[in-house]
Amino acid sequence: MALRNILTVEEPVLHKTARPVTRFDAHLGELLDDMRQTLTNAGGVGLAAPQIGILRRVVVVDDDGELIELVNPEILETSGEQDGMEGCLSVPGRYGMVKRPEFVRLRAQDRDGNWFEAEGEGLTARCFAHECDHLDGHIYTERAYHMLTDEEMAELVGKGYHNTAMVQSVSKPATTDDNGPQGFTQTLTGVATCHAAYSDENIMAATFNVDLMKEVGICIGNDMLDLGASGLYGPAMNIHRTAYSGRNFEYYSEDPFLSGKIAAAEVEGIQSKGVYVYIKHFALNDTESRCRCIATFASEQAIRELYLKSFEMAVTEGGAKCVMNAFARIGGIWSGAHKGLQTNILRGEWGMTGFNLTDFSGNAAFANYGITMKSFDVAQGLLAGTNSWDSSAQQWTSELIKLYQGDPDITQAMRESTHRILYTVANSNAMNGVTAETKIVSVTPWWKIALICVDVVLGVLVAVSLFMLVKRIKARKAAKALTAPAEDQE
Repeated sequence: MALRNILTVEEPVLHKTARPVTRFDAHLGELLDDMRQTLTNAGGVGLAAPQIGILRRVVVVDDDGELIELVNPEILETSGEQDGMEGCLSVPGRYGMVKRPEFVRLRAQDRDGNWFEAEGEGLTARCFAHECDHLDGHIYTERAYHMLTDEEMAELVGKGYHNTAMVQSVSKPATTDDNGPQGFTQTLTGVATCHAAYSDENIMAATFNVDLMKEVGICIGNDMLDLGASGLYGPAMNIHRTAYSGRNFEYYSEDPFLSGKIAAAEVEGIQSKGVYVYIKHFALNDTESRCRCIATFASEQAIRELYLKSFEMAVTEGGAKCVMNAFARIGGIWSGAHKGLQTNILRGEWGMTGFNLTDFSGNAAFANYGITMKSFDVAQGLLAGTNSWDSSAQQWTSELIKLYQGDPDITQAMRESTHRILYTVANSNAMNGVTAETKIVSVTPWWKIALICVDVVLGVLVAVSLFMLVKRIKARKAAKALTAPAEDQE
């Protein structure tokens, strides 16, 4: 076996139709062995012979760890439709949104010439269709209706501080997402207009009135529309486990059923205005003192019946689209890195369609864990199902770029996170007035320009001050040198 060079999209051979295999001999076996090794080494999920310069109808697909060899594949049946992020080993560093069949059934020959049938759903179906396109001289970019780069995905996932980032290549506008368990706080809008401040959530729960809470949610949604915001960090719905919890004023009740009913009604009201909410803090956020270090231990029954019930009802009954994670650990695992919580339960059991955001993770906030950022936060969080980092710092984006360049699992997690964020925003008020012809451009806000000007002025002042200081020191040294001989004569 030997590693083969994977050709990039500029190579003419990738745009030609491959010829059927007619000889099933040792040369074919050698080609298949090389393709298997090349695919594994590259960390991809599929490889067609034209991608290594061989115009033959030969494909190798990684189906959940099992490599499938397809010689002369023919698609017999397709059904359904899936819309998702797609990449290609021949188009490095770029990803696009492509529609593919949800189910594909094909027939092919093995390396000995025997015919067989194979079928796949989801990612496998997507891979079957993608690789068969290669055999006919087509690259997925021809089918993609939107294209993203590595840097754009890293920016979208790594910088989620009170916003979702603009992605110019797909005309996705930046959004304003802000804190507001009791209404929109206006911390980032710069708007002087006053809007309603609503009662603490424990007072809301004390009404036992779900219809009223839906009306409250509608009012909050209208406030957000007026202020041009799309995402709300709230409602908050952890359980009143102890009287000493630092955020009880943001949480509804000690009763999970009551909390869930009130939360579901409020969420439904807010999201009826095209706003997506981040229910928080998911989960078991029972203290604010040393919240980044505390570990909570409980049985699965207690967690499901008490501490997760309100979140479950907010998702399954209220339709909550997003979640803000807690800093706390469940057992020894940070909640954002707990796959059972973030993926298996939240997506698998409850069916949440949006994305997960960390609690504030700017700068070195995660250093309080005493665990390295790379191994703990970014990698484990992404693989567990956390999709975005509540931070404006460059460090998370930089770390993401380093991580996914050589890791197929991280790459796939990045694609999934990007897909979830784009899906959520595309189905929100952020797209009001945006058409297919709309071009999104970057606009620097006045306050950022002001900060840049202040930085420049301060920089000039510092430079001038240093220059004057150096000049004065040199003048003093020169004066001392002139007076030294006279002192020596005395």
